[in-house]
Amino acid sequence: MGLIGRVGGAVQRAAIAARMRQLGMRMGRARTRAERDRIGGELVRLLRDARGLAMKIGQWTATAPEARALEPLMRLAARPEPLARVRRRLDASYGRPHPDLFETLAPAAGAASLAQVHRARLRPGFDDDARREVAVKLLGKGVRDAVQAELDLLGSLPFGMGARRAGFDLDAQRALFARVLAVELDLRREAEAQARLRAAMPPGVVVPRPRIDLCRRDVLVQTWEDGETLDVVAADWPDAQRAQAAARIVEAFLHGLLVAGCAQGDWNEGNVAFRRDEVGQDSGGDAVTLVLYDAGCLLELDADRRAGLRRAIARTRAARRSGDDVAFTAALIDDLIAAGVAPGPLRANASHIGPTVLALLGPLADPEPSPIGDGVAYRRRLRATLPDPYGRDVRAALPSDALLITRAVAGIVHLLRRLRAPVAWGTVFDGLG
Repeated sequence: MGLIGRVGGAVQRAAIAARMRQLGMRMGRARTRAERDRIGGELVRLLRDARGLAMKIGQWTATAPEARALEPLMRLAARPEPLARVRRRLDASYGRPHPDLFETLAPAAGAASLAQVHRARLRPGFDDDARREVAVKLLGKGVRDAVQAELDLLGSLPFGMGARRAGFDLDAQRALFARVLAVELDLRREAEAQARLRAAMPPGVVVPRPRIDLCRRDVLVQTWEDGETLDVVAADWPDAQRAQAAARIVEAFLHGLLVAGCAQGDWNEGNVAFRRDEVGQDSGGDAVTLVLYDAGCLLELDADRRAGLRRAIARTRAARRSGDDVAFTAALIDDLIAAGVAPGPLRANASHIGPTVLALLGPLADPEPSPIGDGVAYRRRLRATLPDPYGRDVRAALPSDALLITRAVAGIVHLLRRLRAPVAWGTVFDGLG
């Protein structure tokens, strides 16, 4: 790209950044849903044709519970690179003609914020487990350099507007976002993360197997896994099977987070698909398989943090049944410290910890399908239970990766709403190994 092109691109990115900041500030001040929807529509139009960091920020923002107006961003696809250019890039990545490896390579149907995916067929000799059908994920041309130059756009995060007033450490959130991007911009690292996610998932959840030997910095090769899209499932599947699909999502998340210590953090519509066998279709039996396609953003907790969080959740369930907030609060502080929460604010506001955590973890304490399936109802519960200054202090004590957990839950809320299938999260929690 010549000097004029680089200057033009920088000016365009600066204009997008400035407009995002302006709209983000307006979103943070909005008082009515109609006003938020109107501002959200402007953001959707601004980012519709963007790629790289701008679209990624938009998609992260779209998973926030208060950002329903931005949900179209979760379904946007950028224009893919032409196949002829893709072939040349694969030749360069492998240092040899790509037909030596791939017998066929289909055009990409679309492109996401950072990459695009092609269906391909390996040549005999490279199919180490007789699985010759693969997906080839290719990082967008110039995306890595553009993202590195655009990281100042993190100051434009619309979901950050008001977050500092609410007690969140925006610098830590931006650092977390940058760490996630570092994985997504090196597909070898993403392939390693995908292998960890694959090993962590329970039965009934499939993660494509990455071909580590064929992965490069800009290329990720993985087994091809078919599945029906969320749109098809929501429109055509019967109630019982949509309910199974929804429960499978919650099970995959809770098992990964609380049992295996490795969970999907990016519950975008394009990252999930579903399968059912003929027996399941005829009988309504438990025959739904969830397919997870992306591992660029993982939630990983060590054993001590998992144990602390599980104890905290179990305690919320007991507190709901007994109403014993005093004993509940005293014991819960130790559990939350083990889970990674800063002890100072917790001990300083001990009398308010119980209601706060009941609000945050409440869906897991409910035996019936939870209001978490309704983002508006859940948000009202949080606001009613987190009065300042106590809610602010507690949120300020949360570890930075709590953002990934809340973002994951918000993405799951969106998927469950699309499936029209509320889930009893607490019942799923009770069934964890």
